[in-house]
Order: sequence, then C-alpha cells, then structure tokens
Amino acid sequence: MDRGLHIKFIQMHTEYFSELEAHRQCMFIYWHRRFLLGYENMLRSLGKTYECVTIPVWDHLNHKCGQWGKSVNLMIYNQTIDLPDGGACITRGSPFNDYPGDAYLSSVMAQIFPPSWKWIDFANGIERGVHNTVHGYIDGVMSYFESPADPLFYTHHAFVDAAQTIYLKCAFQITNNRKLTVQEKVSDKVWQSCERRPQNSGKFFQPNDVITMRVTDTNGRWVDVNTQGNTLYTYFKDLPRTFGEYIDAKDLGVYSYTYSFSPNSNLYILWDKCQNAPNVRSLSPSLLAEDKDHSWEDLKPVWKGKSTCPSRVHKWNVAIYSAAVLSGYTEVAAREMLEIITCVHKNECISPTQDYAPVFRRNFGVMGHSRCYTLLDMLRKGDKVIGVPHWREITEKFLPCPRKEGLVAYTQDDTDDTDASVVM
Repeated sequence: MDRGLHIKFIQMHTEYFSELEAHRQCMFIYWHRRFLLGYENMLRSLGKTYECVTIPVWDHLNHKCGQWGKSVNLMIYNQTIDLPDGGACITRGSPFNDYPGDAYLSSVMAQIFPPSWKWIDFANGIERGVHNTVHGYIDGVMSYFESPADPLFYTHHAFVDAAQTIYLKCAFQITNNRKLTVQEKVSDKVWQSCERRPQNSGKFFQPNDVITMRVTDTNGRWVDVNTQGNTLYTYFKDLPRTFGEYIDAKDLGVYSYTYSFSPNSNLYILWDKCQNAPNVRSLSPSLLAEDKDHSWEDLKPVWKGKSTCPSRVHKWNVAIYSAAVLSGYTEVAAREMLEIITCVHKNECISPTQDYAPVFRRNFGVMGHSRCYTLLDMLRKGDKVIGVPHWREITEKFLPCPRKEGLVAYTQDDTDDTDASVVM
C-alpha cells in the first residue's frame, strides 16, 4: 500500500469504462481473470519473500461448515476474522457467522452446471449467485466498486475463477488437464457474445476485443494499463490482452495455471464428478462410509482441515437427490429440489435468508433477488412445492439444526418473516 500499487487496482475497478466490461455482462469472469493475474504479478514484485505468492481460494463450500454449533464473525481458512472494522483503511459490515444460501454446495453446483451448458447461463449464474451474495454479505467496502481495497476480494474472486475451471473441465469432459482446442474455444459453452453496457448500446463483445483496464498516469490522465510509464504497466505488459485469450486458464503461455483441490473438499467433488456430484455413484464406497485418509500432499490443497463436514454435506446432497429421483423427478428437477431444500434448511436452521443489501444493490446495479430468497419466495407463494418424501427426516440424519437445537449459530435478529410453505 505504501508504494501506491494497491490503490491503483482499486482505481481500475472503479474507472467508468473499465467497470462497464467488468460486471453485469458475459465477460465478467474473463475481465477479472486478467485483473487477478495482474495483481498477483504486483505481489510477486515486492521482494524475494513474495516472488512465489499465489492468491488463495476462499473455499466457501468448506468454510461454511464452521457455522454449525458455534458463533463466529466471518469464517475463512478455519479462522475467525473480526468484523465489522477490518482496520483503518478497510470497513466491513455487521458481523455475520452464516454463509448465504447461494454459497452452499447445491446452489453453487446449480450455478456451475446450468442445464443448457451455455456460457451466458454459466457466467450470469455465478455472477448473480455466489459472487453477488458474498459481496453483499461482507458489506462495507465490498458493497462498492472500491471492493478491491479488501484482501477478501481477491480470495473471493479466486473462488469464482476456480468455478470457471470446473465448468470448463466438465463442459468438455476434459481429462489429463489438456488445453481446449481451437474448435472448442469458439463453442457456445465458453464463448457467447453479449451486448456491451450501457444497455441498448448495439455493440457486442468479440473474442479479439482488447480488455479495457484504465488507471491515471503521473500526469493525472486516464491511460490503459499497457501504456508505458503508468504505475501498473510492468504487471500487465506481458499478459494476454483480449477476452478470447482468457477462456482457458491452462492456455495463457507462461501465465498458465490450474487449481488443485483437496479430496477432502466439495470443490474437488464438483471437479471430479461434475453434474453427477449428487449421484450415489459419486460416493465411495457407500453412503454411510467413514471418511478415509487420502494421499494429497503433492496437490498443495486449499483445505487441510480434519472436519468430516464436507463429507456429511455431500452425503446429504446425495441422499436428498436420490430421494427426489426415486420420487420421479428428472435429474435436472432433482437438483432443483436439492437446492430448494438447502435454502429451506438454511432459513430454518442457520439464520433467516436475506436478499441483497440495498447499498450493494444500488452500487453494483443489481436487479432481481438472490437465488435462495427467490426460491423461498416462490415456495411461500405456492409457485414451487417440495415433493420429496421425508426430506426433513433425511436431513436430520446428516445435518444439525442449531436454531432448533438451542445452539448458538447466528447473531442476527430473529425477526425475519421469510418462512417457506412446504409440501411433505
């Protein structure tokens, strides 16, 4: 921060023309992929101590497990980070110790694996899902375009970036970490042109379009980061410049990278089993099997906790999904039932479901509502019903219900009237 480098990334994220390409359109992930790589280059330039630093992934799917049966402020890497004040330069919102439903396994699975396997559906699902809700839940500076001021911004976006690599691997059934072919890169699974903002501009993104990232130079003029002499030039000059070049993280020349997920994590299950993650065949050797040790030191995983929570959550997902399929639901409909039941459990057992915070909604121009808020509202109105027999009994076998069991599991005022009407 003392060198004035960190603030330049904040400036870039808030600059008008840069932001038009960064949010609320189909290039959201590709724009931020370049942003993260530039920031990582900057960190590595700070001295030998940091020359191999890598932005870690905030694994929402695992770290939400810590919310059951204990009260903390914000769980990340199995540690407690005090809120609301993160220091003199960073502000965060009111303390919370539960994750939004949009960051739960079943919801993230629905966001990563849209039935259409179309790029726009995936990109919009992730941005409007786990991306938006976590930004809004943290609140404070994370509810503004100045959100890169908070280090959590980078770990959160690393999760979003990792989700894209899982989607890509599963969309093309990739094995052995091969790169996408030229033909695959023009598939609508990873490239669909959408209209540029502002709305009704009549202009559409093309693969060869140069990504807009602007900062002020020493004379106060707005220039592209690839303009020589600006503060960030060194960190972006060798990075690919067009949107199409960021489709495959494994094909970025010397900046190519992959993610390694611990077999103890639900991210690994999504990467390994894809849309079949809730299928009983994804369990080994049986639904009630005890977790076994894995040899995964060489993977340098993002999670090394000994908690059996990820396994329990996955097994519960399999049990609910299987019950839905046995009741006659299609695979797609069964996954939707699983997400709905997840939202109900979160609302009843962890904390009341919240919509996007007004400040975040206004600043990011967000339309509509969060996924869980929408699904619960549809249940309440009778537009959706839960037709999975004995889903509550199944859930009780796997997941605790702290609010009903008298455990301290949330800190918010229990006055929310978001109750769902369900059909057993």
